[in-house]
Amino acid sequence: MKFYKTKLSTFLLGKGFYLVLAVCMAAMGMAVYSALDAVNPVEPEQNSSIQESVPEEPDSFPVEENENNGSSEQSLAEEETEPVDNEGVATFFMLPLNGEIIKSYDSEHLQYSNTFNDMRLHTGTDIKPQSTTDVISAGNGSVLSVEENTVLGNVITIDHGNTVTVRYCGIKDIGVAVGDTVEAGYVIGQVGTVTNECSDEEHIHIEVYKNGKQINPEEFFDLQ
Repeated sequence: MKFYKTKLSTFLLGKGFYLVLAVCMAAMGMAVYSALDAVNPVEPEQNSSIQESVPEEPDSFPVEENENNGSSEQSLAEEETEPVDNEGVATFFMLPLNGEIIKSYDSEHLQYSNTFNDMRLHTGTDIKPQSTTDVISAGNGSVLSVEENTVLGNVITIDHGNTVTVRYCGIKDIGVAVGDTVEAGYVIGQVGTVTNECSDEEHIHIEVYKNGKQINPEEFFDLQ
């Protein structure tokens, strides 16, 4: 019996052999993959739901509480509610002597002087006593000086705060000393003698300074 080579046999004996071998190996690979897939199946839901884990943004960021904030706010509240200490600072003023004005302040016009029998400027307001000779502090303040002046007699100078200074002139029986803190209405002495006005009725001479500048006492005490 003769064996005739055909085109198919020729192909299989040549390059066809490798092609068949590759097909067989691919088939074996598919079989192995199917077997492994059957052993460890991947659930579609799990595979499809794999997402990158991103932390959710909080509605509000936590605020780091400062331990000192509470105490600072409390201290501020306490400062605002604490009463203001006005010792040494006048919040209101009263006339230093219960009496009558006998000569007004005038820094522009000359006034007659009974003592010197001439015309001169008057740098303060003169008040004579009526019901009492007590001279009182016109407001809260601190005594700056107590001196004997050759022109104005004994002079007590009190700093009443807020740039206001008052000179109480012609005082006797002085009851305060330098550095004393006084309150409005405190008796600082008695009506004495103003040296350069000694021919006038018994009185005290008051001078008021604001920001170091002399002003009209009657306007300051609202007597006009």
